[in-house]
Amino acid sequence: MSRVDAGARSRSARRFWSGIAAALSACVLLGGGAVSAQPKGDATSKAKADKAPDKAKADKAKADKAPDKAAEAKPSEPRPAEPPQGGALPPGHPPLDDDEGGAGPDGQGQAGMPGMFNAPQNSVTDDPALPAGSIVVTIRDGEGKPIPRAPLTVAVQRSSIAKGDAPLQNLTRATDDQGTVRYDDQPVGTGATFRVSTQRGSASYEAPPFSLGDKVGKQVTVHAYEVTTNIDRTMVGMQGVVYVQLREDSLNVQQYFGVMNMGKTAWAPDDLVVALPEGFRAFNKQESGNDGRVEEAPKKGVAIRGTFAPGQHDLEFHYTVPLAGTERQTLRLELPPHFGQMRVMVEASKKMGLEVAGFPAAQRQTGRDGKKILVTERQARQAEGGLTSIELTLSGLPTQGPGRWIAVALGLAFVAGGVGYVARRRNTPGALDDDTRRDLREAQAALLDEIVALERAHKSGEVGPKSYERVRTALLDALARIVSMLEDAREAKLARRRPGQGRGAASAGA
Repeated sequence: MSRVDAGARSRSARRFWSGIAAALSACVLLGGGAVSAQPKGDATSKAKADKAPDKAKADKAKADKAPDKAAEAKPSEPRPAEPPQGGALPPGHPPLDDDEGGAGPDGQGQAGMPGMFNAPQNSVTDDPALPAGSIVVTIRDGEGKPIPRAPLTVAVQRSSIAKGDAPLQNLTRATDDQGTVRYDDQPVGTGATFRVSTQRGSASYEAPPFSLGDKVGKQVTVHAYEVTTNIDRTMVGMQGVVYVQLREDSLNVQQYFGVMNMGKTAWAPDDLVVALPEGFRAFNKQESGNDGRVEEAPKKGVAIRGTFAPGQHDLEFHYTVPLAGTERQTLRLELPPHFGQMRVMVEASKKMGLEVAGFPAAQRQTGRDGKKILVTERQARQAEGGLTSIELTLSGLPTQGPGRWIAVALGLAFVAGGVGYVARRRNTPGALDDDTRRDLREAQAALLDEIVALERAHKSGEVGPKSYERVRTALLDALARIVSMLEDAREAKLARRRPGQGRGAASAGA
């Protein structure tokens, strides 16, 4: 790292940390109205106002179908992190150039955020000067200068309703001295999709996928940046959201990492694995739409891989953690480096509580769907060097599973079956002695009490829908058997009391 005088270092450090603070406040947060921590089927992403119009319309359509739960429980805005007073940059951080412009959280640039690189946008545009079927690709660096002899791949995917997807065709070339490659006579129409990508060092960069029209060709621009695997040599900051839902026998944990690269150097993490709670399972992820991504590291956690070019990258994934069967349960979540802000949200019943070590007391809020949500949020101070992990404790968890009702139903069904066996042995169908009749009536009352308790547990959310249906069916079946035996005994008793009827008539009547 080049030397700078103390004053310049102080100015650069202040720009870096104020830029981080501004980005954390401006970055898309779950609850800030743009990103959902819910997987498909629970909630969908709300429209991002700073994206292209077609993207915004698509996201808004999703949000109209299922409201963003986090937007319903948005806590107060965090205070910006204070810049370091000593004037020193983070260890290993390169000096910041005075000519770096501002950039918004989407990487497209925004004035008023000092110390943030205004990342140019990869683009695909119609060019009337090009005939239909032609593509001209230009590879540029972060300064907009062409990169000569850059490796280039155009992946062509042909598909049709009749034949499906054809084998992928890769057109590999290198750019000329002007950083450009031209392709002619390419297929037009929606039956062919093109993806243009390039490599620079260990990083890959690509333009949005596109198809060719039948009137004009396309101009494609891809920006390739210098890359490092050392995050301390980048201007990468992160923030995140944890959203927890109580399920029948587990906790459903959904996480969002917002990765903001505010510098000119891309970050390509090298085998970065972030540990998830012990015993996690059913890992799933939402495709990010760019090369920066997450993947499961079996029995370890989540791996962060790919290329994080200047701009914003959204990573979303979810998994389940088995309930411990205790009233309190603690989850420890590790975080990637340079993590500046975290929000924790829990769907909670009246009895449930949330504590996150080092965070403010959780606030209880009500969502638009009427669900109770506990929310707490914290932004790291500069002196801490970022958050490295969080430890959240849930209290008031249900400790009584559906096994209780299943055991009751099976036990009482066994009682009913035993009584029936005794009656058959006596060869007097429906006949019950006083002790057996009393036992059955007590079992009937106990089953009715258990059905009432099951209904209350289902209404409060302590028992999930599948267990509720299964246990309710078992309880009603046992109840029906007992009621049937009591009714048979009553009919048999009445038949024996009718004048002029003997044992055979009474048995036939029963």
